[in-house]
Amino acid sequence: MDINENRLRAALKRNFAEVNNAILKRTAYNELCTAGFTYTGMSFFVIADQALFNDMIASAIRVFDDHKDVSSLWYIIRCNEAVGQRQQINVV
Repeated sequence: MDINENRLRAALKRNFAEVNNAILKRTAYNELCTAGFTYTGMSFFVIADQALFNDMIASAIRVFDDHKDVSSLWYIIRCNEAVGQRQQINVV
């Protein structure tokens, strides 16, 4: 596997940003949940609660996207395995 250093760095940066985004949204979501807002009606806080939950899940899913055109976690793992195989070949 040919490893593009710039693409790998961008993939790491993007995936860390997505995970951080999901963590921040989870923190906000948990704070809304502990505030005890009820689900009666469609108040701003109920909509915000649902939006935060959906965005949190979407950010987490982007990290695990397995499409060939994205540099997700799986691309990073493949790059890591390729580097490991090269190092193993160089040792032998």
